[in-house]
Amino acid sequence: MKKLMTMLFGVGLTIVLASCGNGGKTFSGIEIAKFDTVVNEKPVQLFTLTNKNKMEVCITNFGARVVSLMTKDRNGAFVDVVLGFDNIAQYMDSAGSPNNFGALTGGKDWQYQVFDAEQIDKQTLKLTLATPDEGTVTATYKLTDDNALDCTFEADKETATAMCSNSYFTLTGDPSQAGTNMILRVYADKFIPIDTTFAATGKLRDCYGSSMDFNKGRALYELIGDTTEHQIKIADGFNHNYVLNSFKNGKGENMIAASLYAENTGIFLEVFTNEPTLKVYSANNEGTGVTGKNGVKYPKHVSVSLMPQNFPKAAKAEWTSTAKSGEPYKSHTLYRFSTK
Repeated sequence: MKKLMTMLFGVGLTIVLASCGNGGKTFSGIEIAKFDTVVNEKPVQLFTLTNKNKMEVCITNFGARVVSLMTKDRNGAFVDVVLGFDNIAQYMDSAGSPNNFGALTGGKDWQYQVFDAEQIDKQTLKLTLATPDEGTVTATYKLTDDNALDCTFEADKETATAMCSNSYFTLTGDPSQAGTNMILRVYADKFIPIDTTFAATGKLRDCYGSSMDFNKGRALYELIGDTTEHQIKIADGFNHNYVLNSFKNGKGENMIAASLYAENTGIFLEVFTNEPTLKVYSANNEGTGVTGKNGVKYPKHVSVSLMPQNFPKAAKAEWTSTAKSGEPYKSHTLYRFSTK
């Protein structure tokens, strides 16, 4: 077996790339062997989750990343609705393409770490990582039979980390085009403004009557070009935490937090979470010719990330962990797919 030893710049990972693997392709068309490698003497693999409806989610234990997610459109055809790469080398290229696609974010360099993997059954994958700051971190992904990706993120001690899966959703079926025709709805009366460094200011602002308001559902193209809105101009789109009504009203994850809809495919995504905020990111920096799966070059505003989080670290002291002092951290998010 031919091997290549190299270093991942900026992260200091020792990598062994293998020229052979376990072969075969996933339903989404990914060659499984292209994800077989070794980083710091730990094996990297691609894991596949399937449900009774033939929905498929592919996840690598390198960064606990969601690589692909196949769900049906209104005509019964399957569509991959997340951005990403079709080989592990591109995910490891920290000096090249943006490489946080689908990663578990929140901790230091988690997206470049190899998690210990346990595939519990064909619908459930548990990924574990020992960290110096948060203790043992666990990400459990379950693909349910009602077509939801159920995500549970845990740390065995209190943490102020905003743990979430950073999937870039594009429901249109064509990631070569901007996704600004998708309709976003966020159930939030207020959002947290950012400064010119994209850091949260520590203040809250009302959404109503502004181009930051998604309460009634708006196509992104209706708002994203409003450069008279200072917050959109700063971010060149949306890169903001919305304070969820579901958390404010004490109903938590039983109340919908947000939805995303593509009229051309009929694919409808609903988000439920126990977290207090939802970070909305409209792929403002992807218009650089980044080549993703199947050789497609991703344009600016191609997708929308919907990332439930703790309050960001800011001026208010209470904007830290949702865990009580001394208790372990647990975050739960459910992404449910359907058509209409």
